[in-house]
Amino acid sequence: MKNKSMQKRVAAIILAASMTVGSAFSVNAAPSISEIIPENPVVEEGSLEEGAELIVQNADTSAYADEAVAEVVEQFNDDNSTMTIKEVVETLGVDTTTNQTTESGKVVNATLYEAITAFVDIAIKESDGSVHYNSNGSITATVTIEAAKDRDASNLLIIQIDPNTGKTYFVAIDELDSETGKVTATFPTLGAIALAEKVPIVVKNTTPELYEDEVTAEVVTEFQEETQDITLYDVLKSLTDKTDAYDVDFIQLTEELERILQEQIEVAEGVTIDIADYTSAMGFADMAIKYGKDEDGNDTYSYSMGGSLDAEAYRDIEYIDWARIATYGDEDFDTEAAEEDLSLLTELDPFTLEDSFVMQINSDTGEVNFIYEPEVYFTTLSELEEEETEEETEAVTEEATEAETEEVTETETETEEETEDRSLLQWTVSDEDKITDKETPVLVIKGEFEAMGPFAIFMPTEDSASYHKSSR
Repeated sequence: MKNKSMQKRVAAIILAASMTVGSAFSVNAAPSISEIIPENPVVEEGSLEEGAELIVQNADTSAYADEAVAEVVEQFNDDNSTMTIKEVVETLGVDTTTNQTTESGKVVNATLYEAITAFVDIAIKESDGSVHYNSNGSITATVTIEAAKDRDASNLLIIQIDPNTGKTYFVAIDELDSETGKVTATFPTLGAIALAEKVPIVVKNTTPELYEDEVTAEVVTEFQEETQDITLYDVLKSLTDKTDAYDVDFIQLTEELERILQEQIEVAEGVTIDIADYTSAMGFADMAIKYGKDEDGNDTYSYSMGGSLDAEAYRDIEYIDWARIATYGDEDFDTEAAEEDLSLLTELDPFTLEDSFVMQINSDTGEVNFIYEPEVYFTTLSELEEEETEEETEAVTEEATEAETEEVTETETETEEETEDRSLLQWTVSDEDKITDKETPVLVIKGEFEAMGPFAIFMPTEDSASYHKSSR
């Protein structure tokens, strides 16, 4: 993720902010402190010490106790900076090889967010005019941010850094008025905050020349022209042969690759398959982060990601063996009729590809991972657009209903607490290279992807012992 969203620098990162602790008050943020705070905010009595007030101001790094935080914020806010959120949090000690958790318990992947504002400070101003970042606990605040207008709360995340300790917090949005940009969130501390948004992720045809790992690039190039029936053994054998040709100190073999020349590999915990039984039901495709255009007008992509994401990845029907997938889900499916009317595919309910898996190769490291028995379904882009509209309407209705009825049973509460909230990890990943119209079905693959890079669905051949093994 070497390119930085230009939205970060737009209009000198104008924030219009109103901070509330229990009740609302209005302030406007702009490049200077006088413009940020035209009048004293009104806070709930008792929320702060007598005479103190909550303020929003331009980041005052000279007041930060932690020098590392001051350096990071200064560098990030520099108009000429290309520093990313990933680099910010890594510099401050956050482990980005795995997912993180917000203060409200939601799982996030900080490497898949890019800032759409600079850092500004939330601080306390005392009656004597002094400003500090010491709080007595969390503060619920409503912040009106211009950059949040016309956006979806499920795509936004606040990054907060404690200037006294250097600790980084990830803060989920509690409420968002997309018309006004009013964002309500509970901040665990005071200090520097920036608003970030999910980066766009796409499925596209493979571009091995962009991969960091040379072995992965060579292997994918070898199979680049094949759209189906790639044998799993050939792929794994090619990975092993090409890896062995490199300095082992430079290319680190994974446990999977070390066992490639054996007859079986483990594709999930306790699940071992015969590699000779499997071929692909599609050609390799890339999952990649898209950043827009370069100076020459070419699309720019990144494959750098730590952690994972929950994706619904689309692939155009032209690039897959749809008949094989459809009949695997429903052995009575009429493929001849579907040849004449592809919309019949959308009548299939979502189903699990039993004994099958998505094989993905990390294009940066060459590591192989598997998504065992993914759920798939066929749909059209027009149907998806209708569903999104319906979901938005339902969300508004649910919000109104919740405002009227706040009673939740004890059982429901316990269930919610036991379920890991992964809503901020969910991406809809469209096929950038779709070559058919909106009414022609696409295949949707649901699963937890652990890397950017090439992937393909592998299924057992019909004459193999692995075919529908789990259902027999």
